[in-house]
Amino acid sequence: METELSTLFNDIRILQMGRMFQLSATIVVLYDHVLCSQREVDLIWRRSKSLVSFLYFINRYVGDAISIINAILYISSTFSANT
Repeated sequence: METELSTLFNDIRILQMGRMFQLSATIVVLYDHVLCSQREVDLIWRRSKSLVSFLYFINRYVGDAISIINAILYISSTFSANT
C-alpha cells in the first residue's frame, strides 16, 4: 500500500512539473514575441506585402496561438490528477 501511494505521489509530482514546464515554455515564447515586436514592425510590416510577409504572419502568430491554447488546455482543471 505504501509503495502504491509513493508511486501515485511521484506521478502527480511529474504531472505538476510537466504543467510548470509547459507554462514556462509559453511564457518564454510570448516574452520573445514582445521583445522582437518593434523589429518585426520595422522589418516586416512596413514593407510592401508579399508572400513572405504572409508566411511570416502565419508562422509567427499561429505558432503563438497554438502555444497559448496548448498551455491553457494542459493547465486547465479538466486535465488534472483528479480526473
